[in-house]
This record gives sequence, structure tokens and C-alpha cells, in this order.
Amino acid sequence: MEKFVKKIEGILNDIQSVVIYFEKHKSLCSIRTKLITKTQVIHTHSDDYDPLRAFKSVLEKLERQITELHSKKVEINLKIKTIAQMRRFELLLAIGESAYF
Repeated sequence: MEKFVKKIEGILNDIQSVVIYFEKHKSLCSIRTKLITKTQVIHTHSDDYDPLRAFKSVLEKLERQITELHSKKVEINLKIKTIAQMRRFELLLAIGESAYF
């Protein structure tokens, strides 16, 4: 788990806590996780008869969700930057100056 947390700290630098719930239903293992940051809470869940396989599965799901959220965040920041550059260019054209980027 420590290795996993170090891996995702590069993506989410504001991790406050990771909570892991483990339940055993007869022979089925149920594992749920909750990763809490300053701005969001990420939940994952996995069931399996093998506890180790269930744990690996829940960590893979958690990593996938974190990667998707990070990709969306990067994409939104890029769009914001592009829009700001376009507005700056339009403003410079309106003033009559040339724009250098």
C-alpha cells in the first residue's frame, strides 16, 4: 500500500487519508477504499474469493480513477490556457498591435 501511495502522490499531491474497509461474507471478500483529498473523495470497491486478488483489483480501480481525474484536470487547464491566449490575441488585434507567443 505504501508503494501505491507514493506512486499516486505525484498525481494527487494533497492526499489527506486513505481508508480501507475489509468485509468477509462466508467465502467472499469485499474490499472498499476511500481516498480523501482537499477537493474530492474517490471510492472504489471489489469482491473476490481471494482476498489478495480483491485487494489488487481495488487498487487498480483506484489508480485508474485517479489517472482519469488527473487527465481531465490537465485537459481543462489546457483549454483554459488556450482560451486565455485567444482572448489576448483578439484584444491585441483590436488594439492594432501584433502578437508574439
